[in-house]
Amino acid sequence: MTDNFASFSLDLAENWAAGTLADWDSSTGSVANMGLAKEWYRRCLRDHPQCHKSPTPLPTRLIDLGEMGGGSEPVLYETPPGMTGEYVILSHCWGGGQPLEPIGPLIDRRWPLPPLSKWLRTFQDAVYIAKRFNIRYVWIDSPCILQRNEQDWITESGRMSAYFSNAAFTIAAMGAEDGTQGCFWPRNPVLTRPCCVKLHSGCKTDSRPELFFIAARPRYDSDPFTNDAPLHSRVWVLQEELLSRRILRFGKRQMYWDCLTLAASESDPEEGWKSQMTDTRRILHSSPIVERAGQHRNPYYDKWYELVNKLSERNITFNRDILPAISAIAESIHRLMDPGDKYLAGLWEKDLVVGLLWVVPRGECLRPKVPEGQPNYDRRDFFAPSWSWISMSDREPSVWLRSKIMPGEKLNLYNPRYESWGTQILSANVELRDDVNIYGEVKSGALRFRAQICPVRIERKLSPRHDLRGNCETFSSSELT
Repeated sequence: MTDNFASFSLDLAENWAAGTLADWDSSTGSVANMGLAKEWYRRCLRDHPQCHKSPTPLPTRLIDLGEMGGGSEPVLYETPPGMTGEYVILSHCWGGGQPLEPIGPLIDRRWPLPPLSKWLRTFQDAVYIAKRFNIRYVWIDSPCILQRNEQDWITESGRMSAYFSNAAFTIAAMGAEDGTQGCFWPRNPVLTRPCCVKLHSGCKTDSRPELFFIAARPRYDSDPFTNDAPLHSRVWVLQEELLSRRILRFGKRQMYWDCLTLAASESDPEEGWKSQMTDTRRILHSSPIVERAGQHRNPYYDKWYELVNKLSERNITFNRDILPAISAIAESIHRLMDPGDKYLAGLWEKDLVVGLLWVVPRGECLRPKVPEGQPNYDRRDFFAPSWSWISMSDREPSVWLRSKIMPGEKLNLYNPRYESWGTQILSANVELRDDVNIYGEVKSGALRFRAQICPVRIERKLSPRHDLRGNCETFSSSELT
C-alpha cells in the first residue's frame, strides 16, 4: 500500500479492528468512499499524463452550484464564449422520469431551477459528489440541453464528444434504472472492503508487523460489467463511456474508478480490474499513427464495426436517436480514417464494400429487457437508408465479416485482391436532417454500385418446434438485377 492511500488504509484498519466498519461505510456514497474517490482523482491529476487535457471552453450551459459552502440553490448558467473551468458530467438512465427544466426567464445568463430537494435523486447525488470535490459546475443532459427546443437538442447532441472528453470526470449512476434510484446504494462493506491483516515480515517475530489487505471476494466480482448495471444496457451510454477520460462509477455493491491509466475499485483500490473498453478509450483519446505494415486497408474500420456490434446489444427509447447517440464516437474515430473519407449514416465511404456486409440474426432479440411500459426502439419519425445497418438497428444487426465466404476464397480484407470481386461503388450520398451535425440524423440516402451477380438459393428454415413446412425458392441472376 503506497502513501497515496495510507490515511484511508489506516482508517479502514481501525474500523475493522473496532467492529465499526458497517457504520463507517454503510453506503457506496459514504464519507469514506468520497475520500477514496478524491484520492483516485488526485493521483490521476498528479501521476497520469495520458489522462490530462489542455483547458478548453466550457459547455454551452452548466448547472452552477454557487460558491462552495454558500448554501444557494443551483441555477442553470449560460457560459460566456471561451470561458474555461472545471465541471463534472452525469451519465444516467432516464427511465421515463420528468426532465429538470428552468422555471423562469433568463436573467443575467442564469435560469432559475426548482429547489434541489425537488430534483430526482440521481441529480441530487451528482450535486453532492461535485460539492465533495469542490467542483462548482455540473452538466446534466436535462436541463443543460433545452428539452423543448429541437434545434438546441440537435446542436448540443453534436457537441457530446467535447463535453464528455473535457469534463474533470464522469459520474456514472451504474446501478440505477431511472432517476429516482440515485447513485448510492446501501451495502455491507464487509463483503466489499479488503480484510486488514497484520503480519510479521521475515522470521523475526519481534519485528514490527506490516499491514496487509486481502480482498474478501473473488477478483472477478470487482468488474462492474459483470454486475447488475442497467446503465450499460443503453446505447447513449456507450459514447459517454468511451469519450470520458475519467469515470467514477457507482454500482450496487461498490464504487469504481476508471481513467485512461488506472481501473480500480473498493476491493482493489490500487490495482483494480481491466475495463472492457480501456484500449478503445485510449485510442480515441490519443493521436495514434495508423500503421498499415503493408496492409491495403485501414485497420480502424474494424474497430468501428466492433463498436457497431456492441451498440446492437443495447437499448434506446427512440429509433431516430440512434445516429445522434453514436455521433460523438463517429466524430472521434473519423480522424483515424483515411483522408477524405466520408461518414454515411453509420458507414464509411472508403470501406463501403465491406460495410455493406451486415446481417440481421433470426429469432428474438437478446438485448436486456426494458421496464414494462417503457418504449424501446420506437420507430416514429425514423428514417435511415435501407443499405445501412442503421435501418435495422431495432433488430440487432451485426457487421459479420470474419466468416464471410466469397467466390473462390475466404474473405481477406487486408489483401488488395479483395477488390477483384468486381464490386465498384459509383456514388453514395446522404442528406442530413441538419447541417450542424454531419454525424446526426439523415433525411434520405442514395447508393449506386456495380457488382457481379450469381444464382442464389434462398431458404427459410423454421424451428422444429413449429408445425410448418419451410419454403425454398431459387432465383436466376436475371431476376436479381
